[in-house]
Amino acid sequence: MPVKSTIEQILAAEWPAVKRQWWSPPAAPFDPRSLVDPMPEDFISWDHRLTPGFPSLWPCLPNGELIYYAWAAGLQPRVLTDAVRTTLPWARFNVSLSDGKVQYERLGEKLEMGGVQGFWPLSPAESAFFGEARTLFDECPAVLSGQAGPPDDTWLERAKRSYRFWIECNGTIAQRIRKAHDSFFAWVEPVS
Repeated sequence: MPVKSTIEQILAAEWPAVKRQWWSPPAAPFDPRSLVDPMPEDFISWDHRLTPGFPSLWPCLPNGELIYYAWAAGLQPRVLTDAVRTTLPWARFNVSLSDGKVQYERLGEKLEMGGVQGFWPLSPAESAFFGEARTLFDECPAVLSGQAGPPDDTWLERAKRSYRFWIECNGTIAQRIRKAHDSFFAWVEPVS
């Protein structure tokens, strides 16, 4: 089974219990005939997110690990129109590049607020690049393990641009995991 599918299955099983920690049902059922806005100002709609895989060491070795982090993003439409609330990473998935095994680890008993992450509408070019980046992130386990042959300079440059774009779009969560991947972040970031 592909790495991403394994992780998504674990997330699907774990997320409902994690989400219940923060979600509380409305005091009264929604009446669509009501003229009063039923959504309280402090309502936040939480959903899980997953980072791309980050190498545990850089340069990555074929017997190394990719580490994925699960975190939550919360839409608060009455308060934030161009941003989401974020949690700290609540789970980590260590993926062995040598055999593809996934090790799941909860990073705490409770979700902790991480901050606010702004967002913007993607241009058509950014949207296309986002799709290319997602494809590259899906290729990472096979390429970095050597199963797809060693990564060439073109693939490495695409990877660098893809991770830069992810970091630009997800800076709040990227800052939270940076210390665990210092050498990789140093490689990805542009030289000034």
